[in-house]
Amino acid sequence: MDYSSREPMTNNNVTIHDIKKFFVQYAVSNNLGVIAHAHLALSDQLEEGPFHGKCLRLAQLHSDAVDFPKSGKPAEMNPELRPKKYPDFMEKSPDRTYKSKRVLGRIYRECGKHEAFTPKNDDESSLFKDLLIEGYQDYLANARECKTQYDAEVKSLMNQYGVRRYVCYNVYTVLAALFKKCSQIFLLFGWLY
Repeated sequence: MDYSSREPMTNNNVTIHDIKKFFVQYAVSNNLGVIAHAHLALSDQLEEGPFHGKCLRLAQLHSDAVDFPKSGKPAEMNPELRPKKYPDFMEKSPDRTYKSKRVLGRIYRECGKHEAFTPKNDDESSLFKDLLIEGYQDYLANARECKTQYDAEVKSLMNQYGVRRYVCYNVYTVLAALFKKCSQIFLLFGWLY
């Protein structure tokens, strides 16, 4: 397979109009992601995998799409290269998805088998009372929302790296311990008063 660059379009007298025209053409014609997804899906579907003629053509188009900013020539993808269905590991809409039998599909489904992450200390009884200020209740709903997002990110990272246990202290537990230790040190040296 030849991945040599296409001959770039040249213009020695570039104007603002040329720059605007290229920018709009780039925004409209940039289909690198579409080509990459089509290659991945067809490689999973077709018997020959990435060595099928369609996949080889998509690989060439991908190379052309990467070179588009410097060559000025967009990669044009034919409709017959667009997959009708996508493997489950690509997480497209369910009506356009099939269960992949290849290794990426098996890995994807294996990752989903991990036990659910359940955060600890999610009730008011676990709050460190010494750190609370008057009116804290007004912020609890937002704090819970942030904590839920944080927990989702932690779960995602755990799944990504195969971590099965969450062995981290809650932030306020650590802060409370640090505050207590620092207070003792400050009092010892008379820095607080």
